[in-house]
Amino acid sequence: MRYWLLASMVTLSSFAIGLVLMSAVGAALVSSFRQRLARWPSSVRATALLCLRVLPVVSALAFGAALVLPTFLYYEPRNTDEPLTGTVAAIAVLGFLTLLWSAFRTTQSWISTRRLGRHWKRAARVVVLPSNVRAFVVDDPFPIVAVVGWRKPALFISERVLSECTTGEIEAMIRHERAHIASRDNLKRLALRGCPRLPFSSELDAAWNMAAEEAADARAAGNDAARRLDLAHALIRLARLAPIPNLPAGISAFYPGGSVEHRVRLLLEPATQPGSSRVYLLAGLAATLLAGGFIVSAPAIHAAMEALVRLVP
Repeated sequence: MRYWLLASMVTLSSFAIGLVLMSAVGAALVSSFRQRLARWPSSVRATALLCLRVLPVVSALAFGAALVLPTFLYYEPRNTDEPLTGTVAAIAVLGFLTLLWSAFRTTQSWISTRRLGRHWKRAARVVVLPSNVRAFVVDDPFPIVAVVGWRKPALFISERVLSECTTGEIEAMIRHERAHIASRDNLKRLALRGCPRLPFSSELDAAWNMAAEEAADARAAGNDAARRLDLAHALIRLARLAPIPNLPAGISAFYPGGSVEHRVRLLLEPATQPGSSRVYLLAGLAATLLAGGFIVSAPAIHAAMEALVRLVP
């Protein structure tokens, strides 16, 4: 029992320490990272921002569960007499509470999204929209155009949108929402919701949301000038009709609130952007080097754990 309790404490404290260290690295890099990404395609920018946002918690989890725990189990004898210090225990409790809070936030968002989807479906009628798309039409004063859910996302659209928007605008909005489905953006929103709150969280969350919307716009409009114009008109129309919505994490709304000026400008004046293959190649190389460094440093990490447990009170 003592052996497994010590293993749990060492793993959770390693997670907490790793999260603090990686959060400090992220805070130092986030501003320059965003500036460098500004010239890349919106889809690449969204992926990179998502990775930067989840990097601290994913790295900390990998450090604790995939490196420290196996190293401890491999090197530490079962009859160990290592002390259970108060400092290590306190750090481990902080790590456990962080994971618990993240699980709570994720569960809360999942429940809120399911509840709202069921509420809308109860009063909705099913229609087949242009491009043979099945949607739920709701009689709501808010101009809803949104995809709800993760595994089998459903498209919702309000009667107000159908009555006040042109056929071209409706088709453009549908293509936009289908782009969100193809990118699994609702699942990504849920992952962001479950990440611990860090000093730069709000900045990265807002930047990712904007990049994801721009990527969906680009995918929906492509190089078709008429589609771009319809999408821009739809954005302006819904921005004039709608107050800022407050939606759960599992919903991708065509108009999520805020200014649409930048999105409209990109649609009407698309900029030439570099290819993305080099970005993904560098990211894969960095991940491979990081994993290799972790494996090679396993003995040193175990020695550091031994020293830490013995030295701290």
